[in-house]
Amino acid sequence: QKQWVAVIRDLTEQRQHERRLAERASFDGLTGLPNRAMFRNLLQGAIDEAQASGLGFALMFLDLDRFKIINDSLGHEVGDQLLQQVAIRLNHYLRRGDALVQSGPDMTDSAVFRLGGDEFTILVRNVVETEAARAVARRILSGIALPFKVGQEQLYISTSIGISMYPADGGDIDRLVKQADMAMYRAKSQG
Repeated sequence: QKQWVAVIRDLTEQRQHERRLAERASFDGLTGLPNRAMFRNLLQGAIDEAQASGLGFALMFLDLDRFKIINDSLGHEVGDQLLQQVAIRLNHYLRRGDALVQSGPDMTDSAVFRLGGDEFTILVRNVVETEAARAVARRILSGIALPFKVGQEQLYISTSIGISMYPADGGDIDRLVKQADMAMYRAKSQG
């Protein structure tokens, strides 16, 4: 006589939990943007891709100007809502059919990352000339300068942007980030 025993277990809940954990590890909980860990992974992928294709890319480092004043005077909830709106606006200005901003097969649908606080980075692939990266940065500066409506408040902010170009400004993650960060602080100090 043959007997069969089957054990059936629904793994849907476990898979959903694993997916949520993976999202938390790779995406910022406040803005939904890819976080610092995913940024480093995708930046390394962009370096590898650029080495293979011979095309460069631009890395932009953004810091919101006087964000601390908004947080201190209007509260962290307003600051959080502002960060969410900034994330949406950054994505909007990069996705307006810009031929410069292209997602590779290993990228998420966003080239904007939130590193933490009021710091964002933008990866602009397949950019060979510095002027093309500057054009994207100018468009972002103009877009961020438009007023934000947060609750009853109409807020005006600006951002400082530093740009590093691969391979001219460095061939590894740390060097590219450092160069973009230093350029951003120069921009901030020059107003």
